Amino acid sequence: MVHSYARTHFHSPAISGPSPLPSHLLFGYDLLRGIVAQWALLLVRYIAIVTEPHYYTTADAGRDLQVSRQRVHQLLNDGVLRGRQDPATSRWEVERESVLSYLSQRAALSQPRRLAALEALLSDLARRVGALEEARETERRLTGELRRVREELVRLARAVEGEGLEE
Repeated sequence: MVHSYARTHFHSPAISGPSPLPSHLLFGYDLLRGIVAQWALLLVRYIAIVTEPHYYTTADAGRDLQVSRQRVHQLLNDGVLRGRQDPATSRWEVERESVLSYLSQRAALSQPRRLAALEALLSDLARRVGALEEARETERRLTGELRRVREELVRLARAVEGEGLEE
């Protein structure tokens, strides 16, 4: 069963008529030839991936950079991004490495702004914590004063009651 499946799916059209090989060897030969053809295709694809730079459309580059297509065109014209323009269609193809490089540069440049924003947030947080600590101290002080006033009122109430009993 496997032999007939392999013959129909891996059979070489170059071999026609009676085969010079015995059938048990022909099956292995056809199978091996199919595997070699698949590996050759993979090798060609790998070489294309490794040797040719990857390109983005301006829309894809804009999506990854989170900018408009017009901004991508401006970056290409300014030489910030590298790419090539198809002479027939005038469409730009943006080098992937150029986009990745621009992203890392932009992240490095925006880091001081992020640090300044974080410092401002920390400063505001420290100010608020200080205000809360002051409020807590004020609450504690007022609670103590209220307790003393109550105790004084109780003492005065007892004193008044004591005077009222004596009369």
